[in-house]
Amino acid sequence: MNRHADRLKRTLVTWALTLSLSPALLRGTAMAQEPPAAEESPSPAGPADTAEPQAPASPSSPAAPAAAPAETEPTFSEADVEALMNEAASGDKGGDEGGFTPDLRFYGFIDASMTGVFLTTNDLDLDAFLGPGISFRVGNINLYADARLTESLRSMLEVRFTYLPHGSLDLATLTRVKFTSADYTQTYRSVHTGSIIIERADLEYGPHSLFNVRAGHFISPVGIWNADHSTVVIVPIGIPYPVGEGLIPLNQTGLEVFGSTDVGNFTLGYDLTVSNGRGSAAEYLDLDKNKGFGGRLYASFHRLGTWTLGVSGYKGRATYADVRPAEGGIETAINMQYDEVAGAADFQWKWGGLLLQSEFLVSQVAFTEEGRPSSVIPTGAGLVPDFTRFGL
Repeated sequence: MNRHADRLKRTLVTWALTLSLSPALLRGTAMAQEPPAAEESPSPAGPADTAEPQAPASPSSPAAPAAAPAETEPTFSEADVEALMNEAASGDKGGDEGGFTPDLRFYGFIDASMTGVFLTTNDLDLDAFLGPGISFRVGNINLYADARLTESLRSMLEVRFTYLPHGSLDLATLTRVKFTSADYTQTYRSVHTGSIIIERADLEYGPHSLFNVRAGHFISPVGIWNADHSTVVIVPIGIPYPVGEGLIPLNQTGLEVFGSTDVGNFTLGYDLTVSNGRGSAAEYLDLDKNKGFGGRLYASFHRLGTWTLGVSGYKGRATYADVRPAEGGIETAINMQYDEVAGAADFQWKWGGLLLQSEFLVSQVAFTEEGRPSSVIPTGAGLVPDFTRFGL
């Protein structure tokens, strides 16, 4: 009976996972994630043949439930569980999806490092910021939840667990943030608490390789390093500085349309995006009624390895604002607002164990009249000028 109890437990857990993904999956056929092990079926007749005598299932019904005992909670007979597991293993979806079985996978990466800064001159006293010697640290703890809902529908969630904001330096006050809480499980001892960073949370519909739609919070399709930001695939110890500076937004919330096709020895692909752009709450608000538009075109040549050349672009308005009291209510108080135009080009060559890749990024920023911020300069107060940045 223990093996049947284990299978019932696995089925019920899978129900909970499936129900948390989408109401559209509330079908008994989408309840099991994996087929029963072969050794659990002693008879060639299939999983429904158990070693212990049970009431036979009706030919017109997937299961014949046993008589319910005198208790208030519903129960499952072994025949019920066996029939459900057998139905899921066979991929029967009532004619909706053919042989497809929904699944949910968890995976991720973690990195730790030892860092040190060695300076011949220290005019800025960087030891106070970066530490006087060698430090050990945990960098990225990223977890993925990848759900295949149907043959064409997929959901992806990526979160990064971090110790921040505890210990970070507040540059305005030059003090370190103390992010602590009283832990009620440890007689209210003080513990350091962290937070999470939502890297992506999107829903993707892909009926064809040439046409796929992604909605939600997604990784911007810019170059190489941003799309593949996992430390297990990055060759250097971190992403290049101009990429990390976000000359083109690293993440966006909106819609992305993308696709690719093979033509002889070439693979041609595209990405098009429309989003809230940048701003104080761009993950869920558009504060300026100006959407950000971007995209990438690329071509790969499959001879002597794989050669890939891509170009990316982005145009939008960024608005950082609060609210303030006004006559008869409240109004928007713009702290900073600018229009930006950015472009990038990337190159990659993979051949056996050889990898060569590079990116060039450039960004132009023009402040609006209302959104130009002030700046402190040696001769007094001033205004931040328009500027151009680039990096290779």
